[in-house]
Amino acid sequence: MLNPSELIHVNLIGSDDYERAVLGLVLGARDYRVRSFCSLDELALPRHEPGGTCALLALSRREVESEAMLQGIRQLSLHLPVLLLIDQTSHAQLAAAVVSDHVSLLVRPVQKDVLLRSIQHAIRSWLESEIA
Repeated sequence: MLNPSELIHVNLIGSDDYERAVLGLVLGARDYRVRSFCSLDELALPRHEPGGTCALLALSRREVESEAMLQGIRQLSLHLPVLLLIDQTSHAQLAAAVVSDHVSLLVRPVQKDVLLRSIQHAIRSWLESEIA
């Protein structure tokens, strides 16, 4: 178990209850602190936690096509690293629409070790950019 000051905090956002539950179990099993939200609108501006904080958005194809969602992602990436879990069919569209050093794209199905490494890398990159 990690020291509480080293815990990684993940704000998990997605409209699919099952997917959020599975992702929450995977992350919780690795001692990540997970807060789950049905939509980006439910997430208040996150505070920075010791050990690092990120947002993991599990987006449907319909959500990816929403200009309001894209704007929300851009805004959120100004405050913390964002990882987007999307379908392969949405990858090219989203990659072009959301250009940020602090937004990473993950394509479903994502392997557990890839997900965990991506979260750690996103937070590490974010923290290094704040120091620089």
